[in-house]
Amino acid sequence: MEGYRGSILMFFGLVCVVYVGINQLERRTLQHVYKHKQVVSKTNVFVTTEEPKKETEQVVVPRKKEKCKSPVSTLVYIKTHKTGSTTLRRLLRQYYERHHFTNAKTKEFFGPFVGGYPGRFHCIFKYPENATFSKSHTRFNAEEMQKCFPPETKYITIIREPWAAFQSGYDYYAKTFQDNKHCFGMPLTYVVNGQYMDVQTFLLKASILLNDSVPWYFRFRNYQSHDLGLDPMLTDKEEIEKQIQKLDNDLDLVIINEYMEESMVLLKDTMCMNWNDVRLSTRVSSRRKTPFKTDVHRQAFHKLNHIYHFLFQDIALYEHFNRTLWKRVEAYGRKRFAEDLEKLRAGLHRYKREFQDIDEEMDEESWSELVPGTDKWKAAMRNHMISNAGDCYVPK
Repeated sequence: MEGYRGSILMFFGLVCVVYVGINQLERRTLQHVYKHKQVVSKTNVFVTTEEPKKETEQVVVPRKKEKCKSPVSTLVYIKTHKTGSTTLRRLLRQYYERHHFTNAKTKEFFGPFVGGYPGRFHCIFKYPENATFSKSHTRFNAEEMQKCFPPETKYITIIREPWAAFQSGYDYYAKTFQDNKHCFGMPLTYVVNGQYMDVQTFLLKASILLNDSVPWYFRFRNYQSHDLGLDPMLTDKEEIEKQIQKLDNDLDLVIINEYMEESMVLLKDTMCMNWNDVRLSTRVSSRRKTPFKTDVHRQAFHKLNHIYHFLFQDIALYEHFNRTLWKRVEAYGRKRFAEDLEKLRAGLHRYKREFQDIDEEMDEESWSELVPGTDKWKAAMRNHMISNAGDCYVPK
């Protein structure tokens, strides 16, 4: 009896071994056959049996950019510093008023500090919560902004040739706020440290001294990249190109200061404006200008940037979107673009008036009055600002 039972167990064991062996052979065969083939499912949808590689980089899905059908009323204008951005802000403000967009349904976003600047924008710092129009110095954060601004929102900014932007910033912070009130002069006063310093010496010292531990360091280290949400300390070329490409995907239009008229034609098309909406005013400034020895200082600027990368990102940013501008001109159609550019220029000749820019910088007292939230909310915002080298603006 025991021998009989043993024979049965051996038989079933042999059957199991054979079954497992056949199953494994069949699986290996199927994997070989279907590794690079498509299989038709019952729903006639083509699928593949090949598993994705673990090391494959995640593909960034481009943001869907809808073509406008009427003048756009929901807009985030990322106002960069020292790029001619105040002129464009005024144009956009007039556009909103002309089309009566500033009403109960289209609230204007308080800025810049309510958004957490110089930290990246976060929805918890948005005020009012239903704001649909932003024209302040908020630091771009595409993922957050897309959460709390309407889906149809257009995202627009302006950039400037880095050497020109640097000169403007140097003059502004050196001459206007010499007393360093509320850190308006930082980080220039940190680099100078009470000593007389010509521009070339400043370039050398700033390249070495400025890092993310210095309050407002980014004013002289990739300022435009900082305002557009990038890391000003980034020096890896491939990573910079990757971040700029993502930025290109997240923005609807990047205006180039040096090609303002051409940019206005593209702005009109992007926002479905009319010709009266893109009239530019002439900027008049009473500020003294730093006597730059252009050739000498430009050479020093590019040499030091090559060594220390202190404006490496801004140069890459400008070169990328400069190319993008002309690609958009090509896509617009050369003949059509030339005709529209002439229409714009003809309108500008009929509309010339001067105005004085008013900068948005605020002192501690006015900033504190603007903040509508609770003490806990204010504390969270202060911590966000401090962690991004903006502690000099924190209300006491």
